[in-house]
Amino acid sequence: MTRNPDKTTLRPSPSALLLLSLFVLVGAPATARAKSHGKGRSSSKAAASSKSTSPTELESIPPPPAAATPEVTPAPTKIEAPGPSSSSASSMSPLVAGDSGGLAPAAATTAPATTGPSATPEPATTVTPATEAESPSDAAAPAEPASFVEHLGAEAYPGQKRGLYGGSLWLEPSFHGLQWPYMPHTGVGISGSAWIDNGYETISRGLINSADTKQYVQQGRAVLRATPTYAKGTFFVQGQMEVVGNKDQVRSQSNANSGIVDIDDLWLRVGQWNAWDVKVGRFEGWEVYHTGMGLDINTIERRGAIQGSFGGTAERPDYYGLTYLHDRPSDQGTGDIALHVFPARFLRLELLGQIGANVVAADFGNNSLGGRGVAILDLGFLKVKFGGEWVKSTPDYTMTVPLLDGTNQPILGPDGNPIQIKQVSKQSSTQHGLGWAVQLILDPTVELGANFGVGLGDQTDDKGNPIDKAATTTYSVGGFANFSVGSFLPPPMRDLLVGAGVNWTTQKDLHRDPSDGKVDYTANLQTFGAVQYIVARQLFIKAVFAYARSDFDLSFGGGQWSNYMYSGRIRLMYLF
Repeated sequence: MTRNPDKTTLRPSPSALLLLSLFVLVGAPATARAKSHGKGRSSSKAAASSKSTSPTELESIPPPPAAATPEVTPAPTKIEAPGPSSSSASSMSPLVAGDSGGLAPAAATTAPATTGPSATPEPATTVTPATEAESPSDAAAPAEPASFVEHLGAEAYPGQKRGLYGGSLWLEPSFHGLQWPYMPHTGVGISGSAWIDNGYETISRGLINSADTKQYVQQGRAVLRATPTYAKGTFFVQGQMEVVGNKDQVRSQSNANSGIVDIDDLWLRVGQWNAWDVKVGRFEGWEVYHTGMGLDINTIERRGAIQGSFGGTAERPDYYGLTYLHDRPSDQGTGDIALHVFPARFLRLELLGQIGANVVAADFGNNSLGGRGVAILDLGFLKVKFGGEWVKSTPDYTMTVPLLDGTNQPILGPDGNPIQIKQVSKQSSTQHGLGWAVQLILDPTVELGANFGVGLGDQTDDKGNPIDKAATTTYSVGGFANFSVGSFLPPPMRDLLVGAGVNWTTQKDLHRDPSDGKVDYTANLQTFGAVQYIVARQLFIKAVFAYARSDFDLSFGGGQWSNYMYSGRIRLMYLF
């Protein structure tokens, strides 16, 4: 409001009139500017918080009327890449628009409040030219800065019928090959998870000199994920680091050889949303073989009826499901490079390569070189996954050996000792295999799937001779089914799921006994049943009961026996 002395009904004294005149000349323009800039910030906030306003509607808003004092107003610019905080389905990625929920459970029914930058790019500003009474710096006050860090909500974890809400396919870690976290705007996304298992396991071993065991187990793990992202239109550059907190009552956290890892993902990625990307670093490949609501990684039922350190010369085989190169590289200097291509909404391709040396610091280890290809046909209710892989490991050092003549006898030097030379070792280890899976989702009632994998392994010694015990062939077949019992119950029980699964794995080698033609044979049967409920769509409570049997039938009189395992555990899990 501008003050006008002519409209007052009071008769001021000359001194009061003088002070009032000075205030009009000095204070009024500054007051008008402050109010104008305050209005500019308020209108900017209102535009950012109006999530249902479309880009067309923003362009149709007329500019404010010209005023005696300059005002900063958003320019009618077109929004190029709306992000997750927009509730307009047309402004989302086509993959996001069809999703029924995300990794943050609460966001499945109500989109979470976003604490990060708005889905729209920061608007340009139109500045009214400054008048003689004010400088340009006064007229162009900076807009209020937006937050750069945000918690990733459901829209960052897209899906085309990923699975039943809260089910194992919905939680599938590679999101069926989709690009995640999806962040179509520049910022830093924060997300993660935490779980605690309390369980009991008993194993009865068939060998008389192998002890039986009964164990009460508590395990836990938490992951804090940071995903800095630069995005311009459909182009993006993204990094990700997952800091892991391990709760393990058996192994020392400070023991580097105990399997405790403080980083899971550590990668960089560049590409275009829903088109392609290249990813480099430490990460998991796309999953093919899916086990269902049980056999989670790092759990007691996943191990099965192990022989462990209780005698015997063999161990039960783990299931094979295109898993030689699936897991994150655990060796010191080994990493992955992957090309992802999305030629159609329903088709996704991954070509992954692995390269590196496992003990760079010690300069004494093995080089690894491998490749893995996966194709996913995703029709929403039906998913078909197929892939193949190959990896070879060779020593990264030379050997010192005697120089031999044509009759394989050492050549002696002047001192009478064999002449020594450096020679490349012929030792090697090769693994390759194929795997496929078919998954069916009848939302909101049932999801189920079947898996098959075959893997082959070969090794040679430093002279290139094959090692028959290491020449293995592994077959795995399995299936799972999850049912939404809650879909038939009152709303408070809508998130009640039950599931079951079975896997059968066999392995043979070429360690053949010539007397009877027998080779080493091992097998692993794993079954489970599970019940899960989600409290307030935030806290996952899952009980898993499992039975496993491992069979051993070894050549050269190695023995024949079976081990049996029974286990149960309750998991509490929170995703954020």
